[in-house]
Amino acid sequence: AMRVLVTGSKTFRTRDWLWAALDLLHSRAPITEIIESGSSGAAVRAYEWAGRREVKCTTVLAEWERLGNAALADRHTRMAQLRPDVVLVCPGGPETANMVEIAHAHGLRVIYLEKMPVPRGADDYASEPPEVVIDAVAA
Repeated sequence: AMRVLVTGSKTFRTRDWLWAALDLLHSRAPITEIIESGSSGAAVRAYEWAGRREVKCTTVLAEWERLGNAALADRHTRMAQLRPDVVLVCPGGPETANMVEIAHAHGLRVIYLEKMPVPRGADDYASEPPEVVIDAVAA
């Protein structure tokens, strides 16, 4: 059994690439839980994968109102404290880099989507803003 934290850009749009990587991990050791941030992009595609595969999904939200600028590092620390077996890193920017830094500080195993032996696939939802994608998932 394996618990996987997925992190990456809010503008990550390559669902098939992420899903192929999750399916590959799932075939090696069953994924029992996905941990994600509730953001658009990589997180929502991980959420969708969990729903499709009937895998538990834990969403760790940032507490922006309470913590302001500290909310991001706080959320990433709380995600790392859930002790996932693997942190799967999709392409991203400074926020993703912060999650990776915190994962390393917690001694977590970090793997990069770009290094996984799976086809990249084409971008999805190319014409829809992230808000539309999230609404569609919640419905």
